[in-house]
Order: sequence, then C-alpha cells, then structure tokens
Amino acid sequence: MISLTPSLFLNKTVVPGCSTRLSLRQPRTIITPPASLRVFSSLGSNQDPTGSVLIETTATSSSSLETSAADIVPKSTVSGGVQDVYGEDAATEDMPITPWSLSVASGYTLLRDPHHNKGLAFSHRERDAHYLRGLLPPTVISQDLQVKKIMHTLRQYQVPLQKYMAMMDLQETNERLFYKLLIDHVEELLPVIYTPTVGEACQKYGSIFLRPQGLFISLKEKGKIHEVLRNWPEKNIQGMGIPVGKLSLYTALGGVRPSACLPVTIDVGTNNEKLLNDEFYIGLRQRRATGEEYSELMHEFMTAVKQNYGEKVVIQFEDFANHNAFDLLAKYGTTHLVFNDDIQGTASVVLAGLIAALRFVGGSLSDHRFLFLGAGEAGTGIAELIALEISKKSHIPLEEARKNIWLVDSKGLIVSSRKESIQHFKKPWAHDHEPIRELVDAVKAIKPTVLIGTSGVGQTFTQDVVETMAKLNEKPIILSLSNPTSQSECTAEEAYTWSQGRAIFASGSPFAPVEYEGKTFVPGQANNAYIFPGFGLGLIMSGTIRVHDDMLLAASEALAEELMEEHYEKGMIYPPFRNIRKISARIAAKVAAKAYELGLATRLPQPKELEQCAESSMYSPSWKLTKNNIIYHSPMVREKDICWEYAEKLDGNKVKCKFCSRVLNGGISRLKHHLSRLPSKGVNPCAKVRDDVTDRVRSILSAKDDPPITNKYKPPPPLSPPFDAPASKLVFPSSPPNAQDIAERSISLFFFENKIDFAVARSPSYHHMLDAVAKCGPGFVAPSPKTEWLDRVKSDISLQLKDTEKEWVTTGCTIIAEAWTDNKSRALINFSVSSPSRIFFHKSVDASSYFKNSKCLADLFDSVIQDIGQEHIVQIIMDNSFCYTGISNHLLQNYATIFVSPCASQCLNIILEEFSKVDWVNQCISQAQVISKFVYNNSPVLDLLRKLTGGQDIIRSGVTRSVSNFLSLQSMMKQKARLKHMFNCPEYTTNTNKPQSISCVNILEDNDFWRAVEESVAISEPILKVLREVSTGKPAVGSIYELMSKAKESIRTYYIMDENKHKVFSDIVDTNWCDHLHSPLHAAAAFLNPSIQYNPEIKFLTSLKEDFFKVLEKLLPTSDLRRDITNQIFTFTRAKGMFGCNLAMEARDSVSPGLWWEQFGDSAPVLQRVAIRILSQVCSGYNLERQWSTFQQMHWERRNKIDREILNKLAYVNQNLKLGRMITLETDPIALEDIDMMSEWVEEAENPSPAQWLDRFGTALDGGDLNTRQFGGAIFSANDHNIFGL
Repeated sequence: MISLTPSLFLNKTVVPGCSTRLSLRQPRTIITPPASLRVFSSLGSNQDPTGSVLIETTATSSSSLETSAADIVPKSTVSGGVQDVYGEDAATEDMPITPWSLSVASGYTLLRDPHHNKGLAFSHRERDAHYLRGLLPPTVISQDLQVKKIMHTLRQYQVPLQKYMAMMDLQETNERLFYKLLIDHVEELLPVIYTPTVGEACQKYGSIFLRPQGLFISLKEKGKIHEVLRNWPEKNIQGMGIPVGKLSLYTALGGVRPSACLPVTIDVGTNNEKLLNDEFYIGLRQRRATGEEYSELMHEFMTAVKQNYGEKVVIQFEDFANHNAFDLLAKYGTTHLVFNDDIQGTASVVLAGLIAALRFVGGSLSDHRFLFLGAGEAGTGIAELIALEISKKSHIPLEEARKNIWLVDSKGLIVSSRKESIQHFKKPWAHDHEPIRELVDAVKAIKPTVLIGTSGVGQTFTQDVVETMAKLNEKPIILSLSNPTSQSECTAEEAYTWSQGRAIFASGSPFAPVEYEGKTFVPGQANNAYIFPGFGLGLIMSGTIRVHDDMLLAASEALAEELMEEHYEKGMIYPPFRNIRKISARIAAKVAAKAYELGLATRLPQPKELEQCAESSMYSPSWKLTKNNIIYHSPMVREKDICWEYAEKLDGNKVKCKFCSRVLNGGISRLKHHLSRLPSKGVNPCAKVRDDVTDRVRSILSAKDDPPITNKYKPPPPLSPPFDAPASKLVFPSSPPNAQDIAERSISLFFFENKIDFAVARSPSYHHMLDAVAKCGPGFVAPSPKTEWLDRVKSDISLQLKDTEKEWVTTGCTIIAEAWTDNKSRALINFSVSSPSRIFFHKSVDASSYFKNSKCLADLFDSVIQDIGQEHIVQIIMDNSFCYTGISNHLLQNYATIFVSPCASQCLNIILEEFSKVDWVNQCISQAQVISKFVYNNSPVLDLLRKLTGGQDIIRSGVTRSVSNFLSLQSMMKQKARLKHMFNCPEYTTNTNKPQSISCVNILEDNDFWRAVEESVAISEPILKVLREVSTGKPAVGSIYELMSKAKESIRTYYIMDENKHKVFSDIVDTNWCDHLHSPLHAAAAFLNPSIQYNPEIKFLTSLKEDFFKVLEKLLPTSDLRRDITNQIFTFTRAKGMFGCNLAMEARDSVSPGLWWEQFGDSAPVLQRVAIRILSQVCSGYNLERQWSTFQQMHWERRNKIDREILNKLAYVNQNLKLGRMITLETDPIALEDIDMMSEWVEEAENPSPAQWLDRFGTALDGGDLNTRQFGGAIFSANDHNIFGL
C-alpha cells in the first residue's frame, strides 16, 4: 500500500507544550552505523504463524554464517496482513535489500527499534535473552497496562496537536503499542491522528518535524526514482502528515500490516513566497513545477513503483489539486491499481450515508434531488457515484441519472450556459437552467431533498438555507462535509435547531450529540476512515489488479448494512466507530467478492468465506514469547486457528464438529484430536471427516511437538495410510489389540483383499453403513448383498423418477447423450434426463455395430424420445463424439419443438486444451510437471513437502487433462513460497545431488517461469469459473451468455496493455464459442433472464432478439398459441405489471431465472410458460466420474443372462445414487478428490506403474480425455465375486 501526497512542508509557529514526552519514551541516541531488523514470517499451516526477529549480516560477511535466516524459516508470505498465496510478488522476488549493515536484535539497538521494542513489557526472561538487564527499570508491566497508562497521559493534554505529537512519538518508539492503543480507543483517538487534528498538523508540519517517515521524492530525484524506492528497506509493499496518518488507519482499522505500507511525499516546489523565504522551510525551494515537467515526474514515479513492487501494489492519491487529481486517476486507472480517497473514498462513504438515510425519508435514491455546494474532486466524485448507484438500481442510463444532481461552485449554479468556461470534470453536471448566483436561491429553485456541502468554506449553510430546506422537506438530508471543524458548512446544533429537529445530519468533522426539545440527536460523521481501510484490505486480500466503480458501490452498501435499529432511533446514518475493524472486514469481503465477480482478482481460488478470511488475516499488535526466547507476533489469535473452519463455536468451551455434528467439550484443541482420528484418551475419533482434513490436522499436531529445524537431516515419519489406524497396528501390533484395533484391521484388510478404492472410505454411504452396523450391537450377522435389495433400491429410484416426471409438465426436461468410443470398433452411449430438481440416469446402449450409421443412431434416439415423451423434452445435448450433423438434422426435421444443443462443458474443455497448446503456456506446464514428477516419485521429498504444507498437495486432478493442467498450476502457485523453501531447507540436503533436483531448483528460481504460471492461472480461471457453473447439474442455460462475456472481459482486462497476447486467447474463445457453443436456445434463455434483460450494462442484448424470436416460433408454432405474445414481450421488456413490482425487482439477481418467472410472470402467461421451460434446462452434461469400464463389462464381457440383468440393474442404481448425491455436494464439480497417480503430472514413463494390477483391464480404461481415477469405484470384473456375488 503506497499513500501518495503532494508536498506538505508548511511551516508555522511551534505549538506550546508539544515538547512533552510520554513516560514510556526512552532517551534518544544516534546509532552509527544504522541498525535495522528483518522480520521473517510464515503462515504455513504446520508452522508457528509468527514472525521471528533474526540476525542478518552484510552481504560481504553472510558466508560466514553456517545457517542463514532462510534455513530457519521461510521468507515472508504475507502482504498487507494477508497471506500471499503466490508466495511473494515476482517483481520484487530477487531484488537486493538496502546495502546497510544489519545487527542482532538485542540490547540498546532493540530498544531503539519501533518494530520490536516492547518497553516495560519485556519480561525478565526476555531481558536476559536480549541483553536488556539494566537498560530498563525493574518493573514489568503488561501491554494492556501500558495502554492504560498512556491514555491517562494523553488525557492530560488540552491541545489536540499535543496529543497528535505524542501519538506520533509513540509510533516511532513502540509501533505495536501505538496500534494497540489506537485499536482499543479508536473513537477517542481517531480525531487526534486523523480528521480534524491532522489538518492542523499539516499546516505546522515544518515546525513539528522531528524525524523522517516514509519517502520524500522531489524534482531533484527525477531520473533516479527507481533507485530511491529501493532505498526503502521493505520489499513487500502493498501499498507526511496526511499519508502517515492515513496508513496508520490502514493498519489500525483495516488490519494491513505496517511494514506493507509506504508513505510517499511528492515535492514539486511551492509558489508561496512566505515559505520560499522562510529559513525553517524543509521542502524544495523553487517555484512549483507544472505541465510536462510535472507529468514526467509522476510518470517516472508510477512506472518505478510498478517495477519495484509489482502489478498488485495499491497506490492511493491524497490531496492533489483538482485538475491533477482527475487527470492522474483517468490516466493511470487502467494501467495501475490506483485509488483517490478524496474522490472515490469520500464518494463511497457519503453514498453509504445516503443509502442509510433512506430509512428515514423512504423511497429510493432515484426519487430524490441532490444539490451540492462545492464542485471540486470531492463534490463531483460523490455526485458521480450517486448517479452510478441510481443508474444500476433503477436500470436507467447514467446520463439520465445525472439529471437529478445539481452542483453549485464559487460562481453559482452550474448550468449549460457555462459549459464553455468550466473545467472538464464539471461539464456532466451542467444542466439546462437559468443562472443562479446565491445558494439559497438555488435551493428554492431546484427544491432538493438532499443538500451536500464540499466547499471547504465554513458557515455557508446559513439559517436561510437550512430553513428553506426544512420548508421543502419533512426530513431534509443535510451533509456538511468540509474539514476541519472551522470549515464545516454548518454545525450539528445549527442544523438541528434551524430545522426544528427534523434534519438528517452528518458532517465531515466530529460533533458532539445535540439536545433539542428533550430529544438527543447523535450526528453522524461521514469519515473516509469507514471505507478506505476495508476497501484497501479487500483489494489486497483478493490480489485485485484494477479498481472498478462497482467495488465502491459494494463498499457503500456494506457500510450501510451495518446500521442497527438502535442507531436509527438516535438519528444516526453511520455506525459507531467502536466496531470499525469488524466493519472493515465486512467491507473488505464485499469488495473482494465484487473483484472476483468482475474477474479482476488474481488470488485464486476464491476463498469460500471471504469475511472470515479478512478477519483472520488482520494485523494484531499483541506480543508473545516463544519457548526459545525469540520475540515474535502472532497475527492469528486462538479464535483464528485454521481448524475453526471445521467447527462451529458454541457457548463456553464447546465446539461442534461440522463433519459428524458431535459436540465436544474442550475447545479447538480437543477438536483437533477428534479430527486427527489418532488414539486419544476421552476423545472419540470423527467418523465422517475427509482424509485430507485428517492429514492436515495431524501435521499441525505433529508440528507442535517438532524440535526446531537444525542442519542435521532427520527423515520425516512415513505417510499415514488412508485409514484411521497407523500402519504399524495393521500388521505388527506391539501390544494386545483392542476392539478398535481389530475393527480397523478388519476393515483395512477388506479394502486390500478386494482391491477397493481408498476413496470409498469417504463416501457417505460407507459411514452410514458403519453407523447402522454399530447400532445393531454384538451378534450382528453381516448379510451378503442380494438381488432382493437391488430390486428394492431400484424400485425406490423408480418412484423418485415418477415424482420428478410430474414437474416435466411445467419445466420440461433435457436428454443428455454422452458417448465413449475406442475409435476402432467399440462404442457406448449413455442417456440421462435432466430437470431442475435432479438428473436421472436412463440407460446405457452398446452402439458398437452402428455408431457411424446415422440411420441406426436416429432410430436409437427415436426410441429414447418415446421413452421420455416428446411433449416433455425441450432439448437434447450431445457431445462431439456423435455424427453430429446427421442426427441433429434428423431430430430437427422430425421433432418441431425439440432443440439440439452442444455440450457446454466439452466446448469449454476444448478452449482450455487450446490454451495449453500455446507455446509459452505449454512450456510452463512442462516445467511445472518436472517439479511435480520429481516430488511425487521421491517419498522423502513428498513427506517433507506435506509436512511443510500441512498435508496439502502441490497439484490437483480435474475431470479432464486440460482442467488438471490449470488446476495444478493454481495449486503450485499457491505453494510457491513453501516449494522454494523446501528445496533450500536443511532437511532436503540428501536429495541435492540428483539431476532432477537441480532442474527443479533452476525452475523454481526462474522468475520467467513464475510469471508464466501466474499468467496461465489468470487467463484460465475465467474459463474454469464458467466450467464450474455449467457442470453442477443445475439449470444454467440462461447464464452461459453472460458467463462467457464476463470471462472474455476478464481476459481482455488482464491483457489490457498487451493486445497481441489478448488476441491469441480471445480468438480461441471466440472461435469455439461460434463453432461449438452458440445455440439459439442459449440466446433465448439469456434474453428471458431478468438479471440480463434489466441490466443496462449488458451490451449483447439486442443481438439476442433474432434467435429469441426463432425459438418462440418453434415453441409456439401456431398463431393461436402466439396470440397476444407481442404485447406480453413488451410488458416483460419494459417491466410493466408484476414484472416491475418491488419484489420482482429485488429478486432479479437473487433467485434462479426459472423461479423468478414462475413467481412474477403472471402478467405474460404465454411467455411465462415458454420462459419456464427454456430457463429450466441445463447446458452441459454432468461431470460425474463416468465409469465407462463398468458399462464395458456390462456389454462386452461374456456373461449369462441373469448376471447381465443384475449388472444392468446395478449400473442403473449406482449411477442414479451418485447423480442424486451430486446435486447436494458442495465440492468443486471440475476437480477430483484424489490425485490421479497415473497422470502426466505424477507418473514417470520409465518407472513401472504403481497400480500394475489395473493392467488387466487393458484398453477398457482408455477413457479418452478422462482421468483414470474416474474408474476407481468400478474395479471389479467377472472374476471378482467378493463384492456383489455376481
């Protein structure tokens, strides 16, 4: 985070009394040479989530140390308080640090270091360990007591600037105590370090200047800014009066770590003669630069920042002159991650207040008229965001929304007759009206419901103005936003008194509560600190690359939602500041969610719980002490333990397991033992926890007991088997086995003997079976599955199908035909039926003898249509395995109301496949596979990796080869820091001489490789996101157009500065969209989707009309059926009747399109029936683990008639049970739970297969593009009678 401000070196008289120091301040001395500290931190799940103070020498003497800092803990993976899932910014990865001498963090040096000094909070043990004896008074006090003592001191000061200086002095001596103080007393201290006191501090900055904070860049540094930025000791920046205070709030209120913030002052001179002649002026003594010289300096700075800190560094402009502020934001808004708090932050916080004020005055923003006094960057920024919100909520053009907003500047009302003489940013607000000079006359003429002051001139909302507003409105909204207090357009007391207590009032500076006629009013403060800390955190945690206006709207709406009924009762339109960190976390979550939605986020995959992610990543100023006397800070308190994601916190010390719902006493520690499934006294193991979770928790528990890493290599323990019991107990019990051991051994032997896939142990039916057996108690006789039970289950499924068929009358259904062929002589076709409630497997057909015969295939499809009923079928989805044209023509000619559509998931997979064939992407994948093959073919290396990652893998297997490639690149990028650390840590030394190991190290140290990985992830994730949406088995036909448009826009945005690369990937997407995916039914569904139809930002709506009308003619073939359809279309598109009611408008984006039409489509009954049938369809086959080997056995292996009938029933039951479960699962629909150990990411060609016994299937496992893991649940053959007795 970089906060950027123009020169603020003003020089006034010294404030009396400001030389007083806080009692905890130590005497200051000058240290030569400069000493500094490096804090390394690791957020690995099996490491202490801490940063440790370590020793680092100069470059010339580093070789003398046997163990470097990197050998002890990995480099920082934290950026702005948020774990950097990419390890570290590539742009700063190998940049040398400032070449200063660094010394040990101890003694006098430690007391002088604000980042690590604890003052009197150093314990006796720490004082001994860090040579502090005699350098501190003997008393040890806690941090909380320090806070209490300092607050007592601060409250003695009468002058606010004294308090400000004392706070800044504390920040320079004990940084964590400063933030602890500010966090605990934010409501009292916010006016001290920020508005309004910071304004006075800026005016007197030259007089109160004690030591530099941040960077000072002037015209003298022109041509050398890149080197100047490298003088700053921190590498990972996510970002002197104003920027210093602002960045303090990013940390205190938004949780961004201090070392990730860099305040920068740009000094281009001054035209103030008094300052130029003042001997104490500390700024650049020359006339202010303008024009080309100014632009060149700014451009050099912006370029250098991006080169030093990467694409995702947040640059905040602060207090730039109006014309420069707008020009800079427009120029760099498309190339850098920039944010102007005066324009955008102020606008967002004011909009939040206006949204909250609607609770008092009713209606929507479009029902109100707005009048601004002040047309600078703040006023026009607020006005533009209000207009944007009105446009989005009311679905009207932006130009139309602006007509309700009027601005008054120093020359009067801005009207169209002044357009030629006003600045460009004022021109959108020049409306047709006669000129008006005075504000009160403008109020009388415009009749606003909202009056907003951003003029910076005090007492301009006179009694006449406020009384006129009160006459025009029952509850006038008056916002007096100028700072400091002396410049406020009116006071809170004046606003309430002159309006007879009816005003809804808020201000820029704080005002005390006002009593009027026996009622107490609490004026709100439209303080930017509500927005920018959370907004910045949201940008950082999502890795956003550009700021979008929709993110500002999301932040405003999130803030407005924080008001409770008790606040409204006091007339408040902003929540209290005491909960500001919680508010910031929620704002960050909404901003990050919007960034992911817009495709501007790069930290992938998106966390499921963004608010929890924001809270857990916030900087905390508390200190701890390790058992080795190393000082560190834990950014995650116990409540933020990563295992909380697997539990629900109950009253007291109770927790509820999310897997088995068992309630445990003993908190998070007991939960870990429960999830680990390790023998533990008094803790029952969880029967339903996933294996990956168990492995992760076990690694966390083992890491607690691990000794510190030393140079001596000790092999890690072997991997646990995928069962509950350790391997030693399965085969060689060292003590008499108990009942638990016997049960575990028996179950394991059952799996081993019958070659059952280990993943079966995670299926719900497996655990239901064990629970049912346990309830039977001793003496239970295990039955063998018989055809009787098979018939019962099949009958149950048939009954469910009958119930589902009832909805087909209204919603219709889709037939999904999926084929498999060996491209020689054999082919299979599976048919399924999809409707909104669920998917049913229909049947499997051996089409080997006629797969390339269109006539025979047409007869087959005719029979399936007769089975389902032609009147129920809306579309048939086929993949590219078919002779598509011949069958399609047959179906379209013989079935007038049935559509034939391509499979969306197959088309998207083709897009990803072509992405992976691009030369540099293919090279990137090949290099990544070199690393993964080496890791997964060396047990000690794999064990070490899983220890460092908490049991997580560096690759993921997907439903196709291309999906696996990009999911694995995502996973590898996430584990970048840990991968690099592993190949350099002492435990790895035994493998360093292997040629493959050297190749891996070279790849991992190659910045070009990591840039290619990040780029591959960025361009593939939008397509993967669409693939996920269409692969869930839920109706998505109405969303495919919008999803693809967003995906294309995300790729375009990413390559906004590289048109050549953009063209390569956009051509791949466009070609496949036109050739494979485009369908008239998709177009009609998009036209009928209310979230698309009523969205003014959708550009492709008019192009859908032709296909929409073609679909209508097909579904309504006669004039009688089409009666009144034109009027009904008009009613829908213009939102007339029920389509325009508030409930319908609110539900446009929140419910499925089919359900929306069912609820609100009564105004157009014929169109309603058509819309429901169209919007209830899927657009893709299901990505179930298609076990073609099962059907191959069923059709081609020699069996008698009875066995074949049983196997047919078994396949029918198996497929439908899995399809029924698929809808309820919350897993990633395109990723497999287990790694495919025979994929090209794992298997080395020269090594024998680890699963040679699967070779007996021969080509039966050749599933084309499918991963072999998909056949894991069907590894039985004619000779395997153990399982089903066939």
